Amino acid sequence: MSESRNTRLRAAWLYYAHGLTQAGIATRLRLSRATVNKLLDTARSRGEVRIWLDEPADECLALALEIERALSVDEVIVVPGGPEGSTRAAGLALGRWLSTRIEHDMRVGVGWGRTLMAALEAFQPPRRDGVEVISLLGGQVRPALPDPAEFAWRMASALIAECGLDALFERAAALDIAVLSVGATKGAEGSVALRLLTESEQTELRAAGAVGDVLATFLDAAGAEVDHPANRRAMSVDLDRIARAKTRLPTATGADRARALRAARHKVEIMVGDDRFELPTSSM
Repeated sequence: MSESRNTRLRAAWLYYAHGLTQAGIATRLRLSRATVNKLLDTARSRGEVRIWLDEPADECLALALEIERALSVDEVIVVPGGPEGSTRAAGLALGRWLSTRIEHDMRVGVGWGRTLMAALEAFQPPRRDGVEVISLLGGQVRPALPDPAEFAWRMASALIAECGLDALFERAAALDIAVLSVGATKGAEGSVALRLLTESEQTELRAAGAVGDVLATFLDAAGAEVDHPANRRAMSVDLDRIARAKTRLPTATGADRARALRAARHKVEIMVGDDRFELPTSSM
C-alpha cells in the first residue's frame, strides 16, 4: 500500500470509525486540516469509504405509500432532501437498494445521470457470480451537416447493424433490473440529455409537449415519445425493450420531475429524492 493511500485510509478510519474530528485527525497525523479534508474527499470519491443508511424516516415512508397509490406502482422510496439538493441522498438510497436486490446470474441494465453516479458511494453488494451489466445509453450525435437528424439516424442504424450493437440491444430486452434516470424539461437544472441540445431544440421539445426524458428519449405527459428529431439521434436502447425488464427502477430528485415521473410510471419502482415532492394534479 502506498504511503499516500495508507495516510488516506488512516484518516478515513479515524473519522468514520473512531469519530475523531478533522482537527483531531490533523493533530494526530501531523497534517493540516485542509489536507485531512482533501484525504477524506478522495477516499469517498474512490469508493474507499461507503455509506450505508437505514430505511427513511416515518414521514418519508408515509409519502412513499401515498405516491404508490397515486401512481399505481409496486414500490416507492422517498428520501429527505437537503440544503445542497437531493441528488446525493437519492443516490445513496439507490446504492443501498441495488446492494440488496442484485442476485447471482442477473442481467442489469444501467442508464446515466448524477443520481446513478452518486449510488456508487453506497453500493456494497455481496459477492455475486454471473452478473452481467449492460449500458443502455450511448450519446447523441450532433454533426454539422445540412440535415443532421437524417445523418444521425442513418449513422446510428449502420452502427447497430454493422458493429454488433443489435446483439447488445437484444440482450437488453431480457433484463432482470433496469436502472434509469428520469430527467425533466423544465426546472432549475433540467435533464442531462436536454442540456446536450441547442437552446432552439430545447424550446422545440417543450413546444412539442415534452415533460421529461428516460435514456434521452423525450416523453409527453401521457408517456408517449414526442415527434422530434432529438428522439431519433439518441444511441440508446428503446423503451419498448426496457419495458420487458422484470424490474424497472427510474430515479429522480425534486418536484420538478413530478410530471416526468408520471410519464414513466407504468409498473415501475420509483425512487424520489425529495420529501417535498408534490404530486401533479389531474389538470397537469
